[in-house]
Amino acid sequence: MGEGSHNPEFISLSQQEVEDFNFKPVDALIVLGAAINSDEKLESVRRYDADLLSNPESALRLRLPIPAKLRCVAAAELFLTGNVGDIIFAGGKTAKNKGVDSSEAELMSHYFLRIVAKRAKSRIRTEYKKENLDDSSEQEEEIEARVNQVLEDARSRLVLEDQSESTLQNFANTANLIDQNRSKYQDTGILTNGFHLPRALKIAQTFAEQSSGYDAESFASTNTHYHNLAERYFDPERNLDFRQEALLLVEEAIIGGMADSSMREVIKQRLGSSMDRRAEGEQYGMNVLKYLPEYWLPDLVYVQDPSRLKMILEQNPEARQLVESISGEDIESSDREKLIEAISQVKRIVPRGVWGKPGFDAESAAKELRGNNNEN
Repeated sequence: MGEGSHNPEFISLSQQEVEDFNFKPVDALIVLGAAINSDEKLESVRRYDADLLSNPESALRLRLPIPAKLRCVAAAELFLTGNVGDIIFAGGKTAKNKGVDSSEAELMSHYFLRIVAKRAKSRIRTEYKKENLDDSSEQEEEIEARVNQVLEDARSRLVLEDQSESTLQNFANTANLIDQNRSKYQDTGILTNGFHLPRALKIAQTFAEQSSGYDAESFASTNTHYHNLAERYFDPERNLDFRQEALLLVEEAIIGGMADSSMREVIKQRLGSSMDRRAEGEQYGMNVLKYLPEYWLPDLVYVQDPSRLKMILEQNPEARQLVESISGEDIESSDREKLIEAISQVKRIVPRGVWGKPGFDAESAAKELRGNNNEN
């Protein structure tokens, strides 16, 4: 690790837990943002328990979907191992997050600190019990002081990348942070959910960043404290992400006079198809990254370092050829301004959702789309 390593005096997971997660020390852990639950998505909560949203603590928990919470939980536990330097939360405000003033990075960092404090206090209390120390007001004060030290350390290591509106922009802006602190951030890790990790690592590779990847569910599943949260994530009936769709299905079933047993079966089937659509969405992203540089090239305008910009183009022959054909120069002799000028002229191609269907021939479809785009 570089300069960013951290050594808490007392808190750590067991060595076996760290080994089970196959986690290696990193100077910066990049925690990718997840779409915040909008006002529309929380309408079901407001309808049945409006007071819940008026409580700031409850509102924070409800704003974050379970995938985001799992990322925060895993980040907190990994921070407490002492094997993480800085924690970079990446995620800005998007059109999907209606009614939310805070960025994904800001909300997730707040939840991260909440988990850090909770777990730190729990472990310190366990330490005192092992030493057979009696409870006292002085002991409580000492516990609070030690928890505050941990929180102060955690806050000092937080870095918020809160300008991004997509995963592609996450990596462009995070790459800038890494380039600006290259002596400090020699080894980096990416933390996200399992369904998202392959695409996240592919984007990192596309943006010339070699990072280790970790999925939050696997970590939470090995930790008894968060096993229930992981189970909720995998159970559509208990996952707030699908609550809105479930309510619509219930209303639809009631209007149609459907029996309770039949209603439950229909809801399970429909919610299961929602998970299938999420998987197709990830496959869609993988296909367009691999076969269609016109999809991600426009986001290179956010990359500041000329060396990284050239490295990205050098490792992708089709992207390089496209940019050089526009600029009229080879990338080695072009400065950043010239490259950005050429990249800005690339027309983004966004293919249809069928690109995520199993067995779809994305390579042939890319050639056809590219040809049609050139004709236009």
